[in-house]
Amino acid sequence: MRNWYQRAKGEFDMRTAMDEYDVQDLFREAPRFVLEQYRNREPMECQKWRRVPIAQLERIWQQHAKGFIPESSEKFIDRIAEDFIWNVAQLYGNTVVSGHCDTNTYQAVEEELQEEGIEMLTEDDWTSYDGYDEFMYDEEHGNSCISDYAMDPLMNDCFELANAASPEEKLVAIDRMINRIHMRGNIAALFVEGGIESLDRLSETPEERNKRLVEEERERMWHENSRY
Repeated sequence: MRNWYQRAKGEFDMRTAMDEYDVQDLFREAPRFVLEQYRNREPMECQKWRRVPIAQLERIWQQHAKGFIPESSEKFIDRIAEDFIWNVAQLYGNTVVSGHCDTNTYQAVEEELQEEGIEMLTEDDWTSYDGYDEFMYDEEHGNSCISDYAMDPLMNDCFELANAASPEEKLVAIDRMINRIHMRGNIAALFVEGGIESLDRLSETPEERNKRLVEEERERMWHENSRY
């Protein structure tokens, strides 16, 4: 079983290493990992997320809509799946150590970590200028990186994604996750570059996309002409 640090370095191939037991292990280790991230950080360093480029998602979505996914795109689908699972696990870790979970889960995690000599967050961790709230704060979009309501469904999606046997099955699971993330706009930017605006583009119909492109071209031409 590879641990979080090996995964962080990319020392595994999801197609052979990721299964439901790996996902279960990621969620079990997530609270420990985010605490170690926080306590080993550089001053004013914020948590890092694996944001998928929207251009990559759009290209794969267009291929899927045409009914054919080339073999060259399969590695990108695997990487998207890996990044989404990673982000959900990290989001879960934040949610638990922040106390935004049920009491039984928090106490069970606290007891397990205490047995290993790892302390949960203290009052100083929350009140200090460079504390945990700042560490897990998405400054660009103004959100704390936790989720109260989407957490359980996203975790279930991760298990389905890990068990998917084909690129098409993986895309079904990824699409479901994107829909959940899209509805919870405050976490969209943790998963996809551009956040909710990018996901709005991804969910466009062909007619909506053509209309947007025409409007963008008009705006570009207006700005170009206004320079003279």
